[in-house]
Amino acid sequence: MATTTPASAAPTAHPKDTAAVATYGELFNQIAALYGRTLWSHKVQEKQAEQLEDAGKQAALWNQIVSGITTTSLVLAVIGDSRIGTAVGGMLAALQFVLALHLRDRNYPKLSANHTKAAHNLWVIREQLMAMITDMRDQRLTVDEARAHRDRFLQDLEKVYADVPKTTPRAFTAAKKSIDRGDHRFEPGELEQLIQ
Repeated sequence: MATTTPASAAPTAHPKDTAAVATYGELFNQIAALYGRTLWSHKVQEKQAEQLEDAGKQAALWNQIVSGITTTSLVLAVIGDSRIGTAVGGMLAALQFVLALHLRDRNYPKLSANHTKAAHNLWVIREQLMAMITDMRDQRLTVDEARAHRDRFLQDLEKVYADVPKTTPRAFTAAKKSIDRGDHRFEPGELEQLIQ
């Protein structure tokens, strides 16, 4: 699925950005765009992990519900010697078998863990990129140091993306909503309240 990074994913304009662009040129804009794409990928992986975890819980719940109804209908069929109860119990047992196969083949916990791991790896790089943007805004890096950091981040991202599991359009939509809401940053004064 082709993705585009929403404008809200890139770091917001900062008064020092003009000076950083004057010092680092297009390199600063490249790092800022790399941050935005990494934030975007992190959020998509995070949302996919959440959705898979929820789906696994729902599938397991339905399996338990069907199991309970199946057992009840078969017990009632034995006690009441009812053909209808036996037929219903048999159909529900078949449904329970299909659900059990689905749970076994889908392995929701493992899939969710894979996406969680990918999200974590992307989050680490995302935070490092944000620190680099801060250093560039404060002009703490030489142009050569900034290029070396960029090249290292690109190598790190290549390794992470090689193992990143596929995501769904639903995760993409959830990530877009999360980013648009600003879930990745603090509102003015919110951070100060948290650290008091």
